[in-house]
Amino acid sequence: MATWLEVAQDNRSDAQELLDSGCFRSSISRSYFAAYAAVTHLLIGKVTFASGRRNPAHDDMLDYIMSNLSGVPVSRRRNARRAYRVLWKARVDADYRPGMTCDRATARAAKANADRVFREVGIGP
Repeated sequence: MATWLEVAQDNRSDAQELLDSGCFRSSISRSYFAAYAAVTHLLIGKVTFASGRRNPAHDDMLDYIMSNLSGVPVSRRRNARRAYRVLWKARVDADYRPGMTCDRATARAAKANADRVFREVGIGP
């Protein structure tokens, strides 16, 4: 069984492969889920999720980043939250708004924001 950290790393790698192959919407989605899984990895054991869930609701992640990552300096949590917010919007556009432009630049920006979340919360380079 995979851990949240392994899910994060797999999605991060997949996002890059999809970007390289021109699958921009899918790359954006994988970038988002890489960041989601990375933050979830840090929350396990610190947070009891609503309704007995094993993972956080997407709507709660911005608050969790600020309130439950006490080992991460506040300035870095703010940076992670900003990157996560932009990434979440890009993911919603990519997955649920077919009329939105999802080009190479958008996918690159999403991957950069996922990478920023990883760095700011202290997971890998």
